[in-house]
Amino acid sequence: MSRHHHGSHRHLLASVPRPAGTARVDAIIVPTVRPPAYLRDAAAVAERLDCPLVTLSSGRYTSAARTMRGLGELGVELVAIDLSRHRPLAAPVHGPEFPRSTPLDCRADTAAKRNVGMLLATMTGWENVMFLDDDVVVPDPADLSRAAALLGSYDRVALTLGGFPDNSVVCHAYRDNGGADQSTFAGAGAMAVAAARAPAYYPAVYNEDWFDLLGDDGLLRPTASVGAALQREYDPYGTPERARREEFGDVLGEGLMWLLDAGVSWQAADLDHWREMLRRRRRLVDDLLLRERRAPARAALVAAREQLKLIKARACHRFVEDWAVARKSWQAHLDSLPTGLTTARACAELRERHPELAVHHQERRPAAYTLGDPPGTAAPYAVRIPRPEGGLVRFEPLTEAGIPALVASFGQRPYFVRALARQESGHGVLLIAWDRERAVGTVYIWLDKAEEKRLRRRLPGTPLLMHLDLLPEYRDTGFGTMLVYVAEQKLIERGHSTVALGVDPDNQQAYRLYLRLGYRKWKHSPVPTTEEILHEDGTSERKPDRCHILYKTLSPFPSSLR
Repeated sequence: MSRHHHGSHRHLLASVPRPAGTARVDAIIVPTVRPPAYLRDAAAVAERLDCPLVTLSSGRYTSAARTMRGLGELGVELVAIDLSRHRPLAAPVHGPEFPRSTPLDCRADTAAKRNVGMLLATMTGWENVMFLDDDVVVPDPADLSRAAALLGSYDRVALTLGGFPDNSVVCHAYRDNGGADQSTFAGAGAMAVAAARAPAYYPAVYNEDWFDLLGDDGLLRPTASVGAALQREYDPYGTPERARREEFGDVLGEGLMWLLDAGVSWQAADLDHWREMLRRRRRLVDDLLLRERRAPARAALVAAREQLKLIKARACHRFVEDWAVARKSWQAHLDSLPTGLTTARACAELRERHPELAVHHQERRPAAYTLGDPPGTAAPYAVRIPRPEGGLVRFEPLTEAGIPALVASFGQRPYFVRALARQESGHGVLLIAWDRERAVGTVYIWLDKAEEKRLRRRLPGTPLLMHLDLLPEYRDTGFGTMLVYVAEQKLIERGHSTVALGVDPDNQQAYRLYLRLGYRKWKHSPVPTTEEILHEDGTSERKPDRCHILYKTLSPFPSSLR
């Protein structure tokens, strides 16, 4: 822990029990810079909830037209909007920002995209909208409906965001260097907004969603946290420029939350406060540079420190003042808009008012294929995940009818016959990955007591993942990760909080995969075990073996899903 940094602000949120009720989600809004394949998770959720999907695109890898081509066959009602790099949005969508010539300029257009989404929500009269980022996955779409149900009592309801920690570069470095108190906070990456009653406004700065959580009374808006969402993994130290872009907004966000943590109004952020926060920030970054040894992380921290030298207390104070004025102007602008329009008419109105936007709309229509089964129709362990190139990957438990396909792919008939018998007795579950009608991967979820005495004694009741196998052409494609992810989710649903697995000491590729997925080497490894070999004639033999045991604390948010 550091006296110069608050690692967590989660105590400011209202933690509510899982609500029994649900409410309609009127739209899902996704700012994006990635190819349309990354939007298929959000499209699957929109299809399940029968609500429009609004995408707001910019950059070289995507466009509204490409989104329409990539998602149009799914049948969801789709609004795809382009923001142009060459034609800036008219005021007041952008709000306060620093001129492009200044070193504090924030070049990201995420805030503007969210604000355009609010324009559309206002004109259509949508009451409960859900903001999702394009690298966030929602394991249970019903969590969005549960969040919407809470918007009668709260202005904002965030899904609890897990998976890879979604923090700034400096906060990642703090966590990586002993900051065990570092957590994530509520953010618009997975946030339900009471759009009609308490519309959102986002300034053009990093941490723009934290500004939206600040109430006019000087306190945090009524904000709750419920459900779960998964942040996909990324490299926070991939480029020093990331740290440079984030620094001003991170100073602002952490500085305002510092006051709220102490029970003080954020409106008390005067020049003296910002001078003190800048001093603390410099000490934090300098301390991290003394500890950090990884070259990419050090380069990022150096970039943050260089940017920090350019940030003055007066600039912080001015930005917050300008933002507060701009938010009032934004509300007046929203009040002047027509409302109660159909989605098609609202899109036409948006084009007329903002010709710098390219706005495409497609009504809901019968899908060319479905992304998943209706709630309640899937088998207990069945999961369907959309493939980026189209079609479905199915993850289902072994059935007798599936054995011929498994044998065609992997051989080993005796193993699969015995696995089915064990599954029927409650010993475990053999989970199969199907690419169309081809069995391409398997993993056995061992639910019975472990055979190894050391595991029974030190990890009692811990299930094991065993015999993960993929066809060669499906390795290094994400299928192994998805198999592990689905197996973990099913264990969570059964009430398990930990999982373990064994890895051959020579299988470094598998070892690296599991480390990337959040597994850690067990301190009592390696463990003596036996390898059982099943023969076609029904006989078997056991050979002594040793393996490394890896373990993981389960949560609804695996560390990666790629």
